[in-house]
Parts: sequence; C-alpha cells; structure tokens
Amino acid sequence: MRIALVHDWLAVQGGAERVTRELIDLFDPDVFALVDFLSPEARQEVLGGRHARTTFIQHLPFARTHFRSYLPLFPMAIERLDLRGYDLVLSASYAVAKGVRTQPGQVHLSYIHTPMRYAWVMEDEYVRDHGMHGLKGFVLRRVLQRLRRWDRDHTSRITCLLANSHNTADRIRTCYGRESRVVHPPVDVDRFTPGPGPRGHYLAVSRLVPYKRVDRIIDAFSGLPRSPAGHLRGWSGAGTVDAIASTQRAVRRRSAAHGARAADAGSARVDRRRPRGLRAYAAGGQRLRHSRARARRRGLPGDGGGRRYGPLLPRCGSRADP
Repeated sequence: MRIALVHDWLAVQGGAERVTRELIDLFDPDVFALVDFLSPEARQEVLGGRHARTTFIQHLPFARTHFRSYLPLFPMAIERLDLRGYDLVLSASYAVAKGVRTQPGQVHLSYIHTPMRYAWVMEDEYVRDHGMHGLKGFVLRRVLQRLRRWDRDHTSRITCLLANSHNTADRIRTCYGRESRVVHPPVDVDRFTPGPGPRGHYLAVSRLVPYKRVDRIIDAFSGLPRSPAGHLRGWSGAGTVDAIASTQRAVRRRSAAHGARAADAGSARVDRRRPRGLRAYAAGGQRLRHSRARARRRGLPGDGGGRRYGPLLPRCGSRADP
C-alpha cells in the first residue's frame, strides 16, 4: 500500500509536528507540505532526516521567513500536490492540509488539530493582532471568508475525520457539520521527570505567536509579590524539548505549568503536568484533558488517548461519513 502524509507547513517543532512524526513512524509515508524550512536538527526530530515534497510557495520570494504572507495562495498550492498513485492519504491539519485533492477510490484520513483558527474562531483577534485596519482589514476579512467556504467544501469530501480532543471535535461539528473520532495526540510524560529539592518557580511552555498570549502570563506574574516575572528565561529553535525538560526538573518543587489561552488539545501542558499543578485558562482542550485525567485517577469512567493510530483505519472504512 502506498501512503502519503500531508502536513500544513514545516518550519518549527511543536505539538503538531510530534503527531506528524508519530504518523511517520507508524506508516512510513511519503511526506508533503506547503513549505519545508526545518533546521537540520528539527528535520531529524520531526521527519527522521527526510525532506518533504513541497509546493511552489517554497520558491517564492522571502518565503523562508514570510511564507504566511502568501495565505491567499495556500488553497491553490495544496490542491496542486499530485497524490495520484497513493492508496491512502493522511493529512495532519491545522490549516489547509486537509484540502489536498484526492482521486476516486483513494481513502483520505484527516487528523485535525483545529479548524483554521484565524478563519473560524479567531478572526477578530487575527485582524487586530496583525494591525490590519481600514482597507487592509476589509481585504483580509474577505480573504478569510473565501477560506471558510473553501475549507468547508473540501472537508466535506474527506473519508474520515479524527480530532485531537473533544474541544476540537466540538469545533469540527460547529464549523463543518460533521462528526469526528477523538484520538488524543502523543504525550511523552516519561521525558519530564521530577527533580530533587525545593523550588519556587513557574514554567510556561508555548510557541511565541500572538494567539498564545504569553504576554498575559508575564503581566499576571509581574504583579505578584516577589514576582517570578523578574527572572525570565526563554528558548527558541531546535533542541528546545531537552532544555525544557531539564528546566522542568529544576523547578519541580512548588512549581506549576501555565497557559493563558484556550488550547486545542493542550498536550504541552499535559506533558508538563507532572509539576505540582496546571494553571491554565479554563477552556478548550487543556480543561477537558485535565478533567478526564482527574476522573481516571479517581477510578471514574474516562475516554483514553494513546500513541497508536493504526487500529483506526479499518474502523473508519473507505466511504465518506454521512
């Protein structure tokens, strides 16, 4: 069986890329993406050293640092990927990867991290955070309106939808009018182990993008007595997981993982929930996953996540959902 895996774009390491690596390990597919600008270290971590087959956006001016500026071209680019000859198409999508064009007889299984946030659930914030007012804001809203129509139309053609959390499944139901099966993303709790000795620190782990609202965490802590915001440390680029794991062990005692935004699945905070607690915005994936973990600890029924996706294939079948 020939298998293709489509990821939105490959530029950094994060939770979505960890899912893609898991799918690569399970299915050994050919990988496709809008662009592939991973560093050598991240490429080894995410793709096992291989390169993704990319679209024309890879070669446009300034694409390495500003590929997101070509947002209006994303649907056209993803549809131009040639997946003829593949029996199974997998997509891991938080944007347009699930809109890839498939052929009659092909099975398309899409793992959705979230419907496009900026098009469906965060349009006003997206426009405001990017300073798009007046005519620019009007044009951007028209682009997002077209993206929503395109996204809904193409999602209706997918054979089977998987969601990374019940929060995302609710969004899929609202945005696309379809049901999905929840399969939680891989969580490597063994990598984040306790460290000895008392500490009085706090840890926030996030991509530094506007909607994650790291600034709110800093503002909140800067107003506390003996503010920990006066001693900040940050990481960026490849190799950050090991650095974070090392620091998490150092702040083990009297520490907590923090999040200021409703997450789709909240896997980073679940990874690091082995500190003393989780302090996060009480909504989204982190709330659902935390409450279900607490229910399992109390011996109550709870749905399980896991690292293995293979058994889902026969359950999804080869026909589109009704």
